[in-house]
Amino acid sequence: MLPFDTIENIRLIEQRYEGPNTLVFLGLAKKKNRPLFVKLLKPQFGQQAQLVQRFQKEAKTCAQLQHPNIVKLEQFGVAGDYHFLALDWVNGQNLKEFQQSQPSLPLAAIREILRQLLAALAYAHGKGIVHRDVKPANILIDRGGTVQLTDFGLARILVDTEFTRQNTLLGSPAYMSPEQITGESLDGRSDLFSVGCVAYELLTGKQAFGGENFSVCLHKIINETPVAPEQLRDVVTTGWTAFIEKLLDKRAENRFADGESALAALEHLPVESDFNFADFVQTHFENLPETLPESIAKTTSSGKFGKAAIGVIAALLL
Repeated sequence: MLPFDTIENIRLIEQRYEGPNTLVFLGLAKKKNRPLFVKLLKPQFGQQAQLVQRFQKEAKTCAQLQHPNIVKLEQFGVAGDYHFLALDWVNGQNLKEFQQSQPSLPLAAIREILRQLLAALAYAHGKGIVHRDVKPANILIDRGGTVQLTDFGLARILVDTEFTRQNTLLGSPAYMSPEQITGESLDGRSDLFSVGCVAYELLTGKQAFGGENFSVCLHKIINETPVAPEQLRDVVTTGWTAFIEKLLDKRAENRFADGESALAALEHLPVESDFNFADFVQTHFENLPETLPESIAKTTSSGKFGKAAIGVIAALLL
């Protein structure tokens, strides 16, 4: 039990999940009258300098980012023995769960997801921030069809610090870039490699560099080339394959120079005609039950915060 039920102007409604280092609560912003994700660092870790520094770094990084495709940080600080940050509640699912229930996504849906993801990264990279952990669980889709990137907890601002000089291997193995594995200097092209891994999975339903353990994934990323997407799914054209292969090039200098360049190439890829992504997403969510407490649902503007939010909360637990 927490020794308080309110953090500044946020009322804590209920605990939703517990991670190894953090607690995630559903909160309600009193003034704005809308739900928030409230992430608290457990007090027993408050004396561990690296964990506190990472948590504070996440908050400071998020505070720099104001973009429609990045989950907005509303507030951060310290309450008693707890460091906390409060993020907008995203009414939807993470991409991993979304694809599990939509295993053969239309190309038009894939292109729109990637377009919004690349827009978020192009913006973050322009601020000098590399995400370092782009993966389906950190990509959220709300009920209106907006794609948002979350969890900048591993982000590295391109300024040398004591924390980044430790060269700690952080990230999710199947989506890491080669240079992230080998400890080289990172820039936005590392995130583009991760986008390539996500895109490959969206197109084929298979991980580009999946394996039974951490070491196998890393070996594949460094040494192997995945099967061309067009060989795994008939509707994938050579243009799509070329786009993915450029993102997944082992050498950063051979990838797209930046998110804007990748976006420009993406726009030319063929997709189905007469496709409305927002309608597609809304239809998907129609069958998901609502689980937000009734007392909260009645006081919020949309009143629709369903089971889908479980995957969104899970993305905050790192």
